[in-house]
This record gives sequence, structure tokens and C-alpha cells, in this order.
Amino acid sequence: MEPGEKPIDKQKDNNSTRGFASHPENINRKGRPLKGRALTDMTRKLLLEINPETGKTHQQEFVETAVALARGGDVTMLKFLWEQMDGKAVQTIIANLSRGLEDVTDDELDRAIHDTGD
Repeated sequence: MEPGEKPIDKQKDNNSTRGFASHPENINRKGRPLKGRALTDMTRKLLLEINPETGKTHQQEFVETAVALARGGDVTMLKFLWEQMDGKAVQTIIANLSRGLEDVTDDELDRAIHDTGD
């Protein structure tokens, strides 16, 4: 900032009819909960506690249950675990943009959707 230059008030338009000025009920006056009081923090803490009956953490039990469900044929759990290990699968889409979609026939569109690239 140059000497004598005034700082730009980035918030000057916030008092307009947009945003919190017209909807004060949307203001989160307390902000994000303090560390340790947020739901995520409390869940992590609970999962790390040891179950006295098994000697394992709840986190270990949770993972073992998820794996058992997947092994038992729960396809949703199997997909979930797979995505946690490898991430979601990436699908490459190749498009010919030289002509508009309105010029594509239903048969061409069907072939493009079901073509595996083999």
C-alpha cells in the first residue's frame, strides 16, 4: 500500500439487501465448535476408546464389521471399502465436439454410451 492510500473495504457491500443483512437468522453466531467439541472430534475420540469386552478399539471393531459385511455379500459395503482403499474409479469420456448434440442419432448415442473401447 502506498503512503496515504486508504485500504479497500472489502466488506462495504455486505450491508446491502443480499446476505446476512436481509437474513440475520442465517448467521452462525457461535461459529464452528471449539476443537474437541465438534461432532467429528467427538466421534474420533470415541472410536479410539477400547471396548473392555474385546480389548479392541471401536475403530478396529468398526472396520472388522465392515469387512465381514463385504465378505458376506453386502455389495454396498464392498464398494464403500474399495473406494476407501483406491478412491473412486475414474471414467474417461472422449467427445467429438465438431458437431452439435442435436445432430447425433439415437443409435450413435446408444453406441457411444455402451462402447467399452475394446
